[in-house]
Amino acid sequence: MKKDNYSKWTTKQLHRQIRNLILATGLLVGILLVLFSLTIYKSLEEGQINFLLISPIVLSLVVPLNIKRIREIKGEIQRRDLEN
Repeated sequence: MKKDNYSKWTTKQLHRQIRNLILATGLLVGILLVLFSLTIYKSLEEGQINFLLISPIVLSLVVPLNIKRIREIKGEIQRRDLEN
């Protein structure tokens, strides 16, 4: 997996990236919660497991990756603040 080299980015770009990641992660979590709850409701209504339940579970694996990237970027910003 290619790792981003945040040291080449400006601080303004890093702050913008954090804001975008937080927004995207929040929207993803919201959509996944709605999809998960609708799938559970539909499964209970039909009395059998709906295989669409796999989608929100698999897509939820993106959330920890985004959180990890946010922490890495915040760490880079803190490192820069300590240097100045």
